[in-house]
Amino acid sequence: MLSIGRSGLNYRKAKKPVPVALLEQHNPMCCPQPIFDGFEYPEFNQDRPVLRHELGHAVTWFRFGEGIGRLKCCRDSDEQLRAGVSLWPRTGGLEKLISREYAQQYAERLLAGELAARRARRKRTDQICSKGLPVDSSIDCLAGTLQALNPESDLAKEDIVKVLKLAINHAQLNWRAWMAERLSCADAVVGRNWAAIERIAQRLEGKLPRAGKSYVWPGTDVIAEMRRDGVRSEKHPAIEIIFNGQSGGFLTRLRRFVREMGRNGIVCRYVDLPEEDV
Repeated sequence: MLSIGRSGLNYRKAKKPVPVALLEQHNPMCCPQPIFDGFEYPEFNQDRPVLRHELGHAVTWFRFGEGIGRLKCCRDSDEQLRAGVSLWPRTGGLEKLISREYAQQYAERLLAGELAARRARRKRTDQICSKGLPVDSSIDCLAGTLQALNPESDLAKEDIVKVLKLAINHAQLNWRAWMAERLSCADAVVGRNWAAIERIAQRLEGKLPRAGKSYVWPGTDVIAEMRRDGVRSEKHPAIEIIFNGQSGGFLTRLRRFVREMGRNGIVCRYVDLPEEDV
């Protein structure tokens, strides 16, 4: 079986591997339809889906009330656009994903990227690319394959690998049903916010770098753009002032936090806060 401990991914082979066909026959929780797409679409590397991919991650994580950092885009000499968004709190490795709810949200954030790229290219959003992993084999075979991946390889860093580890760890034999539910929830969030993702991406397209150059969009700007288009965070706005890309030092943000809480009728008592710099 697959589990996650302090040192990372732990794998212990079950005494009797369970064939997928038998599992689906006797387990009513199994996903009733295929959720994996064996195709890898080259067009997902084009500018339009690449931008939507990263914004899918960012919007979903922001909706869950988590932190958003900078969005960086760079273009290689071969004209290939590469992008990445900084999100926190960082997991620090899957061993820290103790909370079931947090693991579910983390998986949905990971899935939201490809789902946004699929929407950009009008592909099915009830499936996800398997990246050649043995998702139709037994759980032991899949877990063993995941464990054997070189952590520095490109495949090990793929979102689908992280989601599969989460699914097996938190649902074990019911991992297919767990993953299907995460896929459905992520697609719902991306769908509800698709108009905002499109508008933000269109505004960003005019700032994309030329070959050999890069462009960084600060976290405060990313958050402002999402709010401008109606994306709402589940986190209290006072908490966002401290954790979500706001400018200023910690004490400055702490004062804003106290003021914001006061506007909501909550009195915060701090002892001798230093005077604010002018």
